[in-house]
Amino acid sequence: SGKRKTAIGSLHRLFHNPFYAGWATSRRFGIKLGEVRGTWEPIIDTDQFERGRQILLKHGNNKANFKKRHYLLRSLLWLKVNNKIVKLYGSTPSGSHTSFAYYRTSAEINGKRIRFPTHVVDDQIPDFLAGVSIAPALVPEIREVYQAEIKSKTMDGKAKSLEKMKNKLNSLEKEETRLARLFMAEKINEEAYDQLRQEWREKTFHVRDAIKQLEFDADVYLDNLEVALTLLTSIPDLFDRFGEQDQARFLRTIVKRIIINKDGEIVSHELHSPFTYLATLASQITGSNGKEGGRSTNIPLGTPTATRTQVSASGGQRSIH
Repeated sequence: SGKRKTAIGSLHRLFHNPFYAGWATSRRFGIKLGEVRGTWEPIIDTDQFERGRQILLKHGNNKANFKKRHYLLRSLLWLKVNNKIVKLYGSTPSGSHTSFAYYRTSAEINGKRIRFPTHVVDDQIPDFLAGVSIAPALVPEIREVYQAEIKSKTMDGKAKSLEKMKNKLNSLEKEETRLARLFMAEKINEEAYDQLRQEWREKTFHVRDAIKQLEFDADVYLDNLEVALTLLTSIPDLFDRFGEQDQARFLRTIVKRIIINKDGEIVSHELHSPFTYLATLASQITGSNGKEGGRSTNIPLGTPTATRTQVSASGGQRSIH
């Protein structure tokens, strides 16, 4: 490039490039050292290359370069700025003696990329998890609510409705055949066929969706809710026991995304289903305790839009509407 700069990064890549030992490698296609021999003349042999790598690893002044950085919130973290929400990515720029781990925006915002040291956000995760967890004392009441809702979906009268919907679907399938025959016999033109087929698709979609709702498997859904409820009541204890990779995997199982502000503070989040549903129940039950009129249980059991909550420094949470 013509610029005068330290060649640490370039030299590091050169001394760790198997090309010079006569090997073709590719991270993209999963081709590793020793799998594909190149057709060019190598500068050094493989033994020399391996010995050189070991010497560099042993005597390197900056061993941090050889350690892969771990990003706890990879694929989960978003930034709210200028009334927009943009995704943040892991970044490890290197200095003269060490490297630094950041979460940063991919595109420039107001002329520059915004970045946050990973520890600024990661250190908030214990309080964040305390905010989304459910108190064990609420479990019996939450279980009572969703069991009642599931029972209402498995009423005895659904058998006749299910049979009716399946008969309707069978008729629609025959209708598709009739449409095709009319088109093949040139009794309707292509434009009319496309319009009628689009109407048929919409009808079929709604009927299949109705059948899916009627075939609701209560036992499977109850099992899923029980597991999810156990996780939400045990989050703080479970998270502390995991290693780095398991912590990240655990977060991705429960959380859809975590949103921070320009100061790096967690201000809201979205959970995956069915954790969203359970968190909503817990919020309603907590908000209605001690109030006349009881609680509302009119919450859809399907896959609701994720609720968003704000987590305070003390770990509490409140809904955002």
